[in-house]
Amino acid sequence: DERDAYCRDTPWAERDRLVVSKGHAAAIVYAVLAEQGFIPLAELESYAQDGSRLAGHVTRTVPGVEFSTGSLGHGFSVAAGIALHAKIYGYDYDVYSILGDGELQEGMPWEACMTIANKGLTRLCAFVDYNHLQVDGSVDEINQLEPLEKKFKAFNWEVRIIDGHDFYEILDVLAYFK
Repeated sequence: DERDAYCRDTPWAERDRLVVSKGHAAAIVYAVLAEQGFIPLAELESYAQDGSRLAGHVTRTVPGVEFSTGSLGHGFSVAAGIALHAKIYGYDYDVYSILGDGELQEGMPWEACMTIANKGLTRLCAFVDYNHLQVDGSVDEINQLEPLEKKFKAFNWEVRIIDGHDFYEILDVLAYFK
């Protein structure tokens, strides 16, 4: 198979992908990986300590992590690239990305939105944690995003507004996407 080494050398090449573009969500990513057996549960105690592989941003040195990202929207661009890879090489997997609203103040996520629409990457689903908070304070005080829904729709995205604390609403969106 000449498709490429990225998927050929990766276990479960046809599995769905999740790119957590919201780099500051590292603690929950590590906790999930520990619960799934990728890292020892006890290792969580070393989170963000000097010398630990569990850094404040998710690192690729941790099993189950394919890409390291920060809070500047780079992960969403990577998710677009992974979805494009699947389309070009005929892989049958979906790509999911979780973004923070603070990173939507950068240019890269919007370039990714444009690319995703222009390349017809319909196998990518994005969730925005729109909690109005970022490292420097309130998103609204720093650089307002409204009307956020209209911005995504302008890039030909189908938008669903849900309560991210409601597990059933998340499952409904995921079922609709599939």
